[in-house]
Amino acid sequence: MDIYILLGRRIRELRATTGLSQARLADLANTSAEFLSRIERGKAAPSIATAQRLAEGLGVNLRTLTFRGYPPRSAMRSSHG
Repeated sequence: MDIYILLGRRIRELRATTGLSQARLADLANTSAEFLSRIERGKAAPSIATAQRLAEGLGVNLRTLTFRGYPPRSAMRSSHG
């Protein structure tokens, strides 16, 4: 699955959990609701700076926003040798 689709789903999931509208999160992240909608649908890729602002608006750090569900590197290393 495309990384941008996964990221968009994660943002949408966190936004729903926090009860934020797209418009409110976009405002907090200093971007447009239209762009946020495209990110959530995996149709646009946020810059690292925008991803950081989205994470802050959602009350999480960038690592939590981007790496949920992925195994830690240590687990990947141990499984590969």
